[in-house]
Amino acid sequence: MNKKNFKNGINGIRRLALLTVLLFSITVISIADENNENLYSFKPKQKIENPDPDFELKQKVKDRIRDISTRAEAESRLVWVEVPVWRLKEDGKKVSDTETFQILDILADEVKEIFHEIHKGKEKFPIKRLIGYSWRGSFKSLHSTGRAIDLNPEENPQVNSNGKAIVGKSWEPGSNPYSIKPDGDVVRAFTKRGWIWGERFKTRDYMHFGFNEM
Repeated sequence: MNKKNFKNGINGIRRLALLTVLLFSITVISIADENNENLYSFKPKQKIENPDPDFELKQKVKDRIRDISTRAEAESRLVWVEVPVWRLKEDGKKVSDTETFQILDILADEVKEIFHEIHKGKEKFPIKRLIGYSWRGSFKSLHSTGRAIDLNPEENPQVNSNGKAIVGKSWEPGSNPYSIKPDGDVVRAFTKRGWIWGERFKTRDYMHFGFNEM
């Protein structure tokens, strides 16, 4: 055997050995994959169908009011609810009481939860006047379908861009106990459930909380 043939033979053996090692590695990886299906596999993040925890309730409300076209139809979908509230007496003491008002039937349980949470809060927010359903002449207002609540209108006014009261008198959180505090129990109880506080409106409406508004 000459040197050239010998060299070619050695190279052939090396290539065969390398191929053998490669085939062995592939076999080992395949066996590992069979024992662990997640090995070297990529799984995309699971799609969250309804990231909004209130999605189901919002859909029920939407379905409930879809075909309403008259005041009579709107009122046929209302129920009376009774909720616990705090009353502020002349001597400064707060006493527990109840308030009744009308709201869209689908929202009744959630509204009760909201006011029970406010009632249990450390603030003991006092309620002088509370408005739920109120026919406003059209369905532009959520009050006309029982999807909005106003608290203490005099002390939580609706104001224009200059800060002048359109409805109510003055908003004095911190000094007037009937005024709603931005970081208080009332705002937290409503907004954590997806209700919108009117303070966010262009024409600020401090008394107002609307369900699934904006």
